Amino acid sequence: MNLVPFKAIYPNLSLVSSPDSFFGSVKSQFSEYQASGFFKTVEEDSIYIYQLESRGSKHQGVISCTDIEDINKGKLLKHENTIATKEQSMMNLTLQNKALVKPVLLAYDRVDEIDQLIKKVMKKNDPFYSVAFESTGEIHTIWKVSSEKLVKEFISTFKARVPISYIADGHHRVKTCQLLNETSKKNEVVDTRLKSVLSLYFSWDQLDIFDYNRSVDAFLNLSPLKFMSQLSEYCKIKPLKSGKKPQQKHEMTMLLYGEWYRLRWRNSIIKRHENEDVIFDTHLLNKYIIENLLGIENVREDSRMKYIDGVVGIEGLAELIGENENRVGFCMYPIIAQDIKTIADNNKTLPPKSTWFEPRVKNGLIVKGF
Repeated sequence: MNLVPFKAIYPNLSLVSSPDSFFGSVKSQFSEYQASGFFKTVEEDSIYIYQLESRGSKHQGVISCTDIEDINKGKLLKHENTIATKEQSMMNLTLQNKALVKPVLLAYDRVDEIDQLIKKVMKKNDPFYSVAFESTGEIHTIWKVSSEKLVKEFISTFKARVPISYIADGHHRVKTCQLLNETSKKNEVVDTRLKSVLSLYFSWDQLDIFDYNRSVDAFLNLSPLKFMSQLSEYCKIKPLKSGKKPQQKHEMTMLLYGEWYRLRWRNSIIKRHENEDVIFDTHLLNKYIIENLLGIENVREDSRMKYIDGVVGIEGLAELIGENENRVGFCMYPIIAQDIKTIADNNKTLPPKSTWFEPRVKNGLIVKGF
């Protein structure tokens, strides 16, 4: 990968009395905040080390820009398709801010030399700045790497040892950057000068992949009794004494009318998909239960579908299900990194809403203008 150092725009923390409020609104108000003096600009081109401390664990990565040509050459592998309406919304927001206010989250196979460089920076330098969030207990810390020698070490090591990266979060931002780059070449009126993409690189072992669970408004035209009868054709159903998350692949847990069940796909269902590169439980759920039994074809857009990231636990799902007696909830087993890589390597996509990656950097924590 070709890293591109950049003149970062960063928050003037002396003016930020509430990080939760400020960073929660900066996505849509960056240009106003910048005009009011809430942001400063680094004078020299640099790259940055980033650490998020959350729930007792620490995640460390590298913030840089990525040469747009790496994207055009297919070095950033995706696992989901973008939606035109979201592309347009992201385009409007980016042009309004004249900046990228959040880095794309990229994953790469672990490299010892990069880990050593990261530790070297953190050990020998004081943090550039740090932000603590009261609502989540997260601490986001950034170190600046401006030494020409050290910057060159990062660049050369990434170029030699990281041939490809995987988009973990930010598919629409990547697509928007590509579109803006094409626009700047074709249209003299709109000169975006966007030649690189603000990126946060984590090795796979620094990322947590959580389950992404579902709540479905299911019983408007179907009785729970009939639903359970039809569900048994696809899954083995076992009552549970209490709520639990699934323990293995091809297993789900379900919450229905306050009762928990363990669901395991029948062998006949698994055999139908044995020739696929990866058999995803989210795909089986969408195909056989959401579509076949409940008649929902567009799982991404249908208002009857609600998604809950696994970080909130089964309690968050139970609370949502309890708001409406017509709802059924499904807890999924997390997808592993190797399955994501297999799909991306083969130029295929995951089923919608299959993964929830942590950590998630905040909008406005570090910004690239153009």
